[in-house]
Amino acid sequence: MGSPGQSLPHDDRNLVLRFVCFFSRFEFALKASGFLKGDERGAEADWDMLSNSLTGTLISADGQSLQAAVNALLAKPPKKQVVREGRLAWTEPALGSGESNEAYVLRLVRQVRNNLFHGGKYPYPDGPLQGTERNKELLRAGLEVLGACLRVSPELGRAFAGDPETEVPRPEAT
Repeated sequence: MGSPGQSLPHDDRNLVLRFVCFFSRFEFALKASGFLKGDERGAEADWDMLSNSLTGTLISADGQSLQAAVNALLAKPPKKQVVREGRLAWTEPALGSGESNEAYVLRLVRQVRNNLFHGGKYPYPDGPLQGTERNKELLRAGLEVLGACLRVSPELGRAFAGDPETEVPRPEAT
């Protein structure tokens, strides 16, 4: 029996790897550019601060590819894994009261990441995984939204690039 990663087709593994690496670097850039919370016990990226700084700009920015990504996330948002009556279950996300569209979309991108790491998105050991095209669409949409954040927030983009003179990269989500 092979490892879980070996059971994914090569293109899927590349997409997963691109998403994981991009997301990881993105969270580093959040902290490095001041979107940060914590204390002596730990530091973490402050996604709420980011979404507040992007309110009114992210969703309307960057043209068709971003709009397609946002539409993909909103049309069939990634579900959240929960425990219901002692068993794993899935719940549908919803825009929270007072939550901006930017905050909601960024929460959905984080849910894509959480599902990838914790939500049983692998065909091993239970056999063929259903909905793999949707999973790939969500990964591509997440990459596009994160890339748009880098372009809309110059300080975040510079921190991600690691060089203030470097142009912010577009993630390859193919």
